[in-house]
Amino acid sequence: MTPGANARSFATVADMERLRHIALTQGVFLRSEAATLGFDDKAVARAVRARLWVRVRRGAYTFSDIWEPASPEDRHRILSAAVMRSYGDRVALSHVSAAIDHGLRLWQPELARVHVTRLDGGAGRTEPDVVHHEGFCLDSDLVRKDGRLVVSPARAALEAASQVDVEGAMVVLDSALQLKACSIKELRRFHSVMQVWPHARPLQLAVRLVDEGAESVGESRTRYLCWVTGLPARSPSSRCTTLTAGWSGSRTSPGRTIGCWASSTARRSTPDSSVPASNPVTPCSVRSDARTSCAG
Repeated sequence: MTPGANARSFATVADMERLRHIALTQGVFLRSEAATLGFDDKAVARAVRARLWVRVRRGAYTFSDIWEPASPEDRHRILSAAVMRSYGDRVALSHVSAAIDHGLRLWQPELARVHVTRLDGGAGRTEPDVVHHEGFCLDSDLVRKDGRLVVSPARAALEAASQVDVEGAMVVLDSALQLKACSIKELRRFHSVMQVWPHARPLQLAVRLVDEGAESVGESRTRYLCWVTGLPARSPSSRCTTLTAGWSGSRTSPGRTIGCWASSTARRSTPDSSVPASNPVTPCSVRSDARTSCAG
């Protein structure tokens, strides 16, 4: 009997569990791995039509119950895993794809394509689901995560920031510092190297405006709004005091915070100073269930 002639029309539970384990640990399973378990092309096509499997990219699949509930960022991680399983150590995950892999926050990222940097001297090019970048990488610029090469958090944040406007750049750079993925020294050191790169010039402003105290996309964007409009920006480390519920504490106290503008009659949290009623409004953070005033 020729290879594949005994391919099954349906999978055994053990075979499915083997493929699920691969998908959960490596992001996707490959058609070749399914074939090893006896699934020929027709069996794979039936599984996709039955919505048991999802084709992530050519030759790479995952299970529908993994793909369907996944967020856009998690789907991008799965697509990134599929790309990296195809190319191996010839490339490193980079730019927005590396930023997502490191868990950095992004503002309206473009997730249709995975970004990789060639390590084998291959030419830069754009494919339907992959952007290949040419770039020089030192060993110190790379980390290995789950068996895959990924550029370091500092490089990933700056590369992702170089592809968006200042507002989006502030979001990802703030995130890298606040999550302690890298230090401001690392960001500035790598930024000095990147200054000759294409599209890197606008990063100068974003790097100057970076703040490690911003804990959300909203806080970074609010600070950008303050900079654009010339409004006074509150320090993210300022302490806040509620005007109604008597709750007081820092931004890191329990409760979700959102950006807003405090009343001009609000009092500062320090007992020996106050904001005169004639003063303009002051940027502030409030809990969703309480009004607060904030030290600027």
